Amino acid sequence: MLQIFVQIPVASAVYRGVSTQPELRNCERNQNFSQFLSVGVFTGHEVIQYIQSDLTKKITLPDLAKLTGLSHSYLLRLIKKETGSSLVNLVDSYRMEEGKYLLLNSDYSIMQIAELTGFNYQYHFALRFKKYTGMTPTTFRLSGGVKT
Repeated sequence: MLQIFVQIPVASAVYRGVSTQPELRNCERNQNFSQFLSVGVFTGHEVIQYIQSDLTKKITLPDLAKLTGLSHSYLLRLIKKETGSSLVNLVDSYRMEEGKYLLLNSDYSIMQIAELTGFNYQYHFALRFKKYTGMTPTTFRLSGGVKT
């Protein structure tokens, strides 16, 4: 069986044309991923798609390893090989990119966006967002994503 490895762009870029409602986009992502669960063979591409499938859920290495049947160390190497990032940084970058997209393209409150991107607290989301973008979520939204 030929397995093709591709580096996937961030979650919001992959699904940007699908739906502007995060709940629907997550549903569509889960439907796209279900095909891999039935096959039982995972490449880096499928693991990354699973991570992107629902950014609201807690994603842990043991859960990913159990789901894929791969060892923790092999799974981490596979993710690093495919993306150049650690699992934590990969999940964070997808969540932050989704947050950026929602801030610019929705009227959701920052608290709602925090929840939709997997954060339990707005404060935690704002701290991570500022570290990632150099701006607070409010400043990012008001500036249209342009750093002043």
